[in-house]
Amino acid sequence: VTLLSHYTEEVVLTYDSDEAGQRAAKRAIPMLEKAGIKVKVLQMKDAKDPDEFLHKFGGDKFKLLLEESSNRVDYQLNAIESKYNLREDDQRIGFIHEAAELISSLPSAVQREVYGHRVAEKGKISEEAIKLEIGKAYKRRLAREKRRREQIDLEPARALQPKLRSVRYDNVRSAVAEEGVLAMALREPALLRELLDGIFDALPDMRISVKSRICWDDPAQWPALLEMLNNYPISLLIVHPRVRSQFYKGEVNRDAFSWTREHTHLSLCYNGELWTVGEAAAAPDVPLMFGRGLVADPSLLRRLRGGKAATAEEMREFHDRLYEAYRRDFSGDTAVLHHMRELWSYLSGSFRETEGLLRCVRKARSCREYEQGVRQFFAQAELR
Repeated sequence: VTLLSHYTEEVVLTYDSDEAGQRAAKRAIPMLEKAGIKVKVLQMKDAKDPDEFLHKFGGDKFKLLLEESSNRVDYQLNAIESKYNLREDDQRIGFIHEAAELISSLPSAVQREVYGHRVAEKGKISEEAIKLEIGKAYKRRLAREKRRREQIDLEPARALQPKLRSVRYDNVRSAVAEEGVLAMALREPALLRELLDGIFDALPDMRISVKSRICWDDPAQWPALLEMLNNYPISLLIVHPRVRSQFYKGEVNRDAFSWTREHTHLSLCYNGELWTVGEAAAAPDVPLMFGRGLVADPSLLRRLRGGKAATAEEMREFHDRLYEAYRRDFSGDTAVLHHMRELWSYLSGSFRETEGLLRCVRKARSCREYEQGVRQFFAQAELR
């Protein structure tokens, strides 16, 4: 098609007049127009294809037929009209709806008005009615295109997300870059030493904490890494006793943390699988770093101090405050909804039988749909 556009500004389609030919013309028209080619469609009577027409009526008649060929919009409107009996009301309504969809795809407002007038006459309705119908179809088309673009924009991000569905990156580009640096640092001790030297030399008066897994994929490498960390004035060493390649899968290695306590002079903080009061109570007797557990249960710290579990009203307030912050700080519904779905992957565990109730929340395509789903969820859901 691109090559063809170098040689002509107009193409006349002469596909067979049967249903297969009409489908072929329908496929070809947008491809040609995308290349900037004006499209006309030759419509033959008393012959199924150009070869039969030439044999029956000769070249002069075919030349006349070419000169009288209709533009592609006329052709498509005629094809739509041929599917309906316009003497019947329900058939006429079907014709008007399908024609409005076609006209809504035209790029020019003038084109939409001209062809809208023709459809109004054939459908025996007012021009105001067809204008409203075309406007609705145009908005639907824009919404579909927006969703399509959003899906395309999200595909690279989805491809780079961890395979483990419970782990999701908020900022994929940053996370992938961070993973690359972390992988090299954990696998190349010399690089990690150079990195730490640069940080502590540049910031001698700053209290610096370090959070680490117990190496990238082999906990047997942890002693060597810890020995290196012991050489720096780290104010707090936060240890998540899993290897990085585990993400959040599998058990935390409590034995590795116990070993760490015996082999470092650094102040330690424990991080990993702190979801419940019981898990927090059983954790090592050092400062604790809470993460996903607090997202799943915002009242976890209060419960650790002997307080009550969160009420449904408090859960709703927690949700709403996060939602308002995301709407303030992120641009567009897609980014906001991405973060809210991540929140629900944790928050839903505090409620009973949420699968059906959360369907509307998870499938929302806009913030407006999402808010309706959330209202329905909190009106019906019960806390565990």
